[in-house]
Amino acid sequence: MQKHKEVILNKNNEQIIDRIKRETNFNGTPAFDLGSSQAIEVSFREDNRVQPGKFVKDPLSLHDNAYKACYSTLKALRRDVFVTGEFSEMSDDYTCERCKMLLDLQFWLCCPYCEEPFPKR
Repeated sequence: MQKHKEVILNKNNEQIIDRIKRETNFNGTPAFDLGSSQAIEVSFREDNRVQPGKFVKDPLSLHDNAYKACYSTLKALRRDVFVTGEFSEMSDDYTCERCKMLLDLQFWLCCPYCEEPFPKR
């Protein structure tokens, strides 16, 4: 069974957890060992000198998982992110209609580059 890391920035998102629980391998066994999940705390500090859509290690923090990002990036970032295996396995690619940047919707509430809302699906 594949172990995974779970990153929780705020509260649980039950829809994502249910989807992860339903994933199976080719032989029908669970794809992820949810019993060995690990919560990782990440902190962010606003710094508008950082380019939109980018994160930079925060040298002022004593926390290992501390980053700086601009306001629009922090506004666009999902507060509940779950990492299961490789990011590419569950990617949801989308090209922003306004700025044409390629984004993975599993991480964003709106475009972190131009703040364009995503169309309803």
